[in-house]
This record gives sequence, C-alpha cells and structure tokens, in this order.
Amino acid sequence: MRAGLPLLIALACSPDPTVDSEGDSTVDLSYPALSFSVHPELSTLVTVGWTMDQPAERCWLRYGVTDEDPRSTPSSDCAAGAHSQVLLGLPADEDIEVQLVLEREGVTHGGPVLITRTDALPASLLVPQLESWDPVLSDGSPWLLGAVEAYDGAYYDGPYQQFIVDRQARVVWYRQIEEGMSSTFPRVSRDGTHIVSERVDRFGLAGGQPGVIQRMGVDLTVLSEIEVPGLRFAWDESDDGSIYYFDREATGEGWLSRITTGGTRERLFDCVSWIADRCTDTWCCECNAVVLVPERDSVLMSLWATDTVLEVDLTSHTVRQSWGQLDGSWPTDPDSAGFELQHYPVFTPAGTLLVATQVPDTMLQHRIREYILDEHVQVLRELWSWGEGEDLFSQYQGEALRLDSGNTLMNFGSAGAIREITGDGQLAWSVGWSDGAMLGHTTLVGELYALAPGSDDSGSRASPTSTGSGSRDTPKR
Repeated sequence: MRAGLPLLIALACSPDPTVDSEGDSTVDLSYPALSFSVHPELSTLVTVGWTMDQPAERCWLRYGVTDEDPRSTPSSDCAAGAHSQVLLGLPADEDIEVQLVLEREGVTHGGPVLITRTDALPASLLVPQLESWDPVLSDGSPWLLGAVEAYDGAYYDGPYQQFIVDRQARVVWYRQIEEGMSSTFPRVSRDGTHIVSERVDRFGLAGGQPGVIQRMGVDLTVLSEIEVPGLRFAWDESDDGSIYYFDREATGEGWLSRITTGGTRERLFDCVSWIADRCTDTWCCECNAVVLVPERDSVLMSLWATDTVLEVDLTSHTVRQSWGQLDGSWPTDPDSAGFELQHYPVFTPAGTLLVATQVPDTMLQHRIREYILDEHVQVLRELWSWGEGEDLFSQYQGEALRLDSGNTLMNFGSAGAIREITGDGQLAWSVGWSDGAMLGHTTLVGELYALAPGSDDSGSRASPTSTGSGSRDTPKR
C-alpha cells in the first residue's frame, strides 16, 4: 500500500440494512461507501471520507486495530453531503477495522465493518520496545508525547524526532525534524488544543537560524510560528500563550525573557548580574530548564554549571530563593541528598520539589529526589528518593514528573528509558529505546482528538497528566 493513495478495503461483515446493529430499530438505512487515504508525511494518519445522500442527526466512526477494543471519533452533525474524519492513535502496519455509525431519531445504527491497513513506519524512525506494563498500576492516560535524538557520534547533533506512543510502545504519531535543527520539548499547549514545540539551530550554539516556537495539531496542521530571539532550548508557555525562555544571544549573557504571541520580547531577569563574582565562567548561567509555576507566580531555572536551581519571582523579577551548590543557596538535609547536573526541577501538587539528578561526587549514579521546603531554616529536606540499586544512568538529560494519579513518570535521557512507578515503588510501565537514543521532554496525554484543530469534538481538551513543563539540557563539557 502506498501512502497518499486510496486504500483497498474488504467487507468484514454486512449487517441487514433494516436492522440496527446496536439496538432493535427497524429504520430503513443505507450506508455510504467509505474512502480511505493515508497522510503523505505520516503513515499512521488515516482519513476516512463519505457522502451522505440522506442526513442523519449525528455520525461518527468506530475504529481500531483488529481484535482490540475499538475507540470512536468525535461525533458531528451529519447533514447531506461530503464528510471526513481523521483516525488518530493508530499504530503502523496494522489491520484496522472501521465502522460508520449514524444516529437517527435518537437511535444509533452501525454500518458494515470495513478493514483497511496503516502503512509501515519510515525506516529511519527510532522505535521503542515495551519492557513491561501493568494496566492496573499505571496511570490511565493512554499516550506518551515526547522527543528523541538519534545518537550519531555526538549528542546534541541530531537527527531529532517527535513522537506519540501508546501504552504498548507502538508509535502512533511522529514528526522528523529537518537536518541541522533540534526540537526536543514538544508539549500540550496550556489550553489543551494543540502541540507546542521549538525548532532551534543546534540549540542556538551554531549562531545560525533564529529559534522558532511552532504550534501544530496532531494532524500536522501548522497553526502559527513565531521567531524567538536568543532562544537556546529551555522554555515554557503561560496561559496567555506567552513564552518564558532562557535567552542568550551573545557569549556571556544569560537572561530569563518573555515573548508575547505578538512577538514583543521583554528581558525580565539578568542571571549574569545576579550571580556576579560567585561564578565567572562563561557557562555559569547556562540553563537546561525553564519551568513556569503559575500558582506561585514564579519560574524555576535550572543552572547546570553551578548545580543550582533558582526560583525567580515574576512580579519583582528577582530571585526568591536558590537551592543547590552555589554560595548562598539552601543546603540539603541530609548533606548526601544534594544534586549535581540536575535536570527539570518541578513542584509537585503537594508543594514538594522534584528533581532528576546525578549523585554528587560519584560516577554513573542517578537519582530522582523529592524535597520538602523548610522555609523556617531554609533547608531542603529529602522526603523521597528513587534510583539506588538501579542500573539506569543518564549522563545527559533526564526528568521526573508527579502524575495526577500519584505515580511518578521518570525519563532517563541519554539512557533512552522511561519508567513509571507507583507511590509504593512498584513498576507500572517500562519502555526502552535502542542504545544511543536520547530522550527530550516526555509527558502522558489523555486525549488526542482535542489536539486536532479540524476535529468536531465539542469542548474536550487534552491536558498533560503530569505536573510542570518541558526542559532541555546542554552538555557540561
């Protein structure tokens, strides 16, 4: 089967058109023929079309992989004339069953079940493998949105890919980034209607093309693009669509900046001036995460070169507090619970601080650490830690997110591994990529159709089921 051409279909079953396949109605029905086509850039994206000679009150498609539980597209008004729907969440190279469902006089009627097949994935795509999955223990969100780099002799040189996989680790959506550009922090927009991601010329290190923030639907509809001067790779989005980001247009700079949807940039906080003589290296303010915290009216900045996390107040544009190894920062209790080359600090719903980190002054050890902020004595008190005795080590990248279910989703960057564990430490889900695959930001997603701009879904929104937003690392050389 060739992408972009109509697909062959086979009749799997053809119910008597005078009998409702889901009820007892005897309304005379005729079902229009269905046409199928595959998106030329996305082999798992199937569009189904049909023409209604007679209107129905509502219609939708029931579909899924053969022998698996089906799902449904959003329903829509079904006037006479042409209609189409995109099937989302399908894995590649699988037999797919599709059924048109009509609603007339308040009764639903299912048409013949037809069989088609999705195309194979591109040979160059990095494909993960499912290692284990316990549907009872895992969070209920069925999809993982993320990004991955194919290691080819040096990290951060690309190529880069974005993906959505299901809980069986099957790729259901992907996007290959053009050569020379990186894009590693795809996330669901704050309003839950599309995907937001960055495209940066080798993380801004090459001084080439300016960084771009792009908004796109899972149907590959580009909604908008905005150039972001000085964008390196660390950024987050606010409710009004503004982008907060680490801004470094010239050597020796290091700003927290904000750019509006209209392209107006405001430099909010000068890290270089703040850090002063406590660190004088060129990389002192280099930042691998910018995480917006709306409930605290602040932004977390992770400074990997000084092993320090800042909380910047968004009203005063000053440092509210700093944690880590830089002079003047809060210490940890116990002393052995510190962080080094940390990634992606976030606050959990309980108000604790969660950090993915290498263990200070050790080799090849990684931890996910959770801290209580003891405001009275300005100490980070370790509440929980994961990783002791584990063989997963991420030299670059890594993050941890506390899910709404209470589970923790852990991403081991350059180790190419995802782990989801329960509050009592049980393994709920484990996925791995081949050697050399380095993961960017990843987050679970509950609904795909809310991310398709052309969807007729009324009112549903896809919100990530984890706390915080994406980040991206630059290596410590």
